[in-house]
Amino acid sequence: MCRLLFIIGASETKNIRPFMYHAKEEMSKGNNDGLGYTAIKNDGDIFTERWLKNDDMFNTTTFIDDEMLNRFSNFIEEEKEYTLQGQPEWDKVTSVMMHTRYATCSKGMNNVHPFVSDDGKVAVVHNGVIRNHDKFEKLNSTCDSEVLLTEYMRRNIDYNFFGIQDLVNDLEGYWAIGTTAVDQEGVRFIDIHRDNASATLYMTFVEQLGGYVLATREEIITYAIDKMGWEHNNRIFKVKAHSAVRFNAIDGEVMQQFSWEKKKPATHTTCKINKNNVTYINKSKPTVVEDDDRQVELIDSNFLIAYEHVFEDAGRTDKYYQTVKLLEEDMPIMPDEVIKMLEEAEDKLTDEEMEELNNLPYDLIPEYLKDVLAEKEA
Repeated sequence: MCRLLFIIGASETKNIRPFMYHAKEEMSKGNNDGLGYTAIKNDGDIFTERWLKNDDMFNTTTFIDDEMLNRFSNFIEEEKEYTLQGQPEWDKVTSVMMHTRYATCSKGMNNVHPFVSDDGKVAVVHNGVIRNHDKFEKLNSTCDSEVLLTEYMRRNIDYNFFGIQDLVNDLEGYWAIGTTAVDQEGVRFIDIHRDNASATLYMTFVEQLGGYVLATREEIITYAIDKMGWEHNNRIFKVKAHSAVRFNAIDGEVMQQFSWEKKKPATHTTCKINKNNVTYINKSKPTVVEDDDRQVELIDSNFLIAYEHVFEDAGRTDKYYQTVKLLEEDMPIMPDEVIKMLEEAEDKLTDEEMEELNNLPYDLIPEYLKDVLAEKEA
C-alpha cells in the first residue's frame, strides 16, 4: 500500500521541510516506486515536486538534470525522473500533502503522485485501490488514482463538500484520499477522507510544527519526531472510517466535516458552517445550484443533505447565514402520508430494505412498503 503524510496549518515553517525529509525514510520502506508532495503557501498558491527515485528527494542535481532533459528533449534518450510545478517558497508554506508509492500499475513518472490539474490549482494524493477505475476518465496516466482528480473536478466538489458522498458511492475498492483546491470564496483548503479499515490514517498535533499531522501509520509520525529530536506528549488518534474533513490549508481551521455510510446520505457533523461553505440555491430545478461563476449539478441525495443540514436553518440571522437564499417552492417535499408510513414501518425493515428504500423516488415508496410488509405478514 502507498503511504501518506499531511501537515496542516503549520506555523513553524522552518521545521516543515526537515520533518518531511525524515518522514520519507519511514514512508519509503516497501514504497520505493516514486515520491512526491504538494505544498500550500500562505497566499493560497501551491507547488508540487515529484521524484521517480525516493532517495532523490530534495536533491538539487535532479533539478539540473530535469532542465537538461527539457532543453535537449529531442537529443537525449532518457526518461524523466523529476518534475516541478509551481514556484517553491518554503518560508511561506503552511500545509503539505506527501505520498510515497507502492505501484499497483505501471511504474514511471506519469503515475507518481500527486496528480495535479492542468491549471495547477487542484492536487490529489491517494492510498488504496480503485477497482472500477476503468469507468472513469484518465488524462495523463494509467494509474487508478488519477480518476480521483478528474472526478473531483467533474463533480465540482471544491464548491460542494457534500459531493464526496456521491463520489465514494460510485467508487469500488478502498482508499484514503487528500485533495487540495479552492472554494467559491477563494479559500484554499485540503479535503481528507478515508473509507474502510484497509486504508488507515492517524492524526496528532505537533507543537514544534504548530499544526496537525496525519499519516498512514503511527510510525511515520513518531519516526520523524524522534529524528527531529523533539519531545511529543500529545496523543495520536486514529481517524474514523467513512469520514471526511475539510481543513483551511492556511490556518488549519476545520471548515466542514461529515461521516457517511456507503450508498446512504451522509450524517452531517460539521462544527461550523460559514459563508465559505454555503452554496446558494437560486434556480428552479432542485438538482442545480448556481453562483456567479458557474453551475454545479448535484444528484438528489446531495441536494437533500444540503437542504436538511444547512438550508433549513436559513432563517438564522447570524453572519454565517445572512446570504443564504432559498426557493422553497422548488424543493422536493416528502408528502405527510409517506412520512407517516415510514415512521410506522421503520422498526420492521432490515438494513438492506432501508437502503433500497432510500434510493426510491417518493412516489414509489408507498407501493414498496406495502409489498414488503405484506410479505412479512404472510
